[in-house]
Amino acid sequence: MLDLTGYMEFQDFSGIYALCNYFSRKTRYHDEASELINLFKQEPRFEKKVISVITRIASDGLRKIIKPDYVLRALGSKEIRVTWRKPLDYLALGIALACRAEYKPFALAKDKWTSDSRMLGTLERHLQISNTYKLDQSQIKNKSTILIVDDLTTTQATLKVILQVIKEKLPEAKCLAFVLGRSRFPYEAPSCNNENFLSDYKSYNTHDWEEYFDNLHKQLREVYKI
Repeated sequence: MLDLTGYMEFQDFSGIYALCNYFSRKTRYHDEASELINLFKQEPRFEKKVISVITRIASDGLRKIIKPDYVLRALGSKEIRVTWRKPLDYLALGIALACRAEYKPFALAKDKWTSDSRMLGTLERHLQISNTYKLDQSQIKNKSTILIVDDLTTTQATLKVILQVIKEKLPEAKCLAFVLGRSRFPYEAPSCNNENFLSDYKSYNTHDWEEYFDNLHKQLREVYKI
């Protein structure tokens, strides 16, 4: 688990964590850890084993260091509201259960679709996502601790916009964030190490991942009332 708390670009958060460093497939530094994150994100064909193992690693790691009251997840570029059975749903719910928090998938919404961030520069990404998120504060108490979950952070645009929306509605809330991967540039590769994550993945890979995934799926159906 990477603790990014205190880094200049994340200073607005009370705590922020990542599972690993991520390198794009476009670079020669794209490694096994980065490919596992890509497999986790893959849709519509689910990699159930990858989702299950990664969710368990993240959940077990976070429950030892944070105690959120609520867990929210970021929305995809083509989501106005949460869409049933996304990989991030399993991750967010798994973390909430491990941390004894409430998963609130319907607390966040957007007023429009957004472009794929991979096609945009930093400034473009910030401009297009600004003012798109909305928070239903009736689902969350003020003075609570909220964990925002996303798969990757590159420009921090999504996390910062969600943070801003939460603070506008719930000024006394404490905001944390968790991402699977922190995007890194090729020149940063020498200082990046994903060995701990890969070691954990190999260890958890032997666990009863099918039973864990099926249990998450069952509880997601209850959350979505399906």
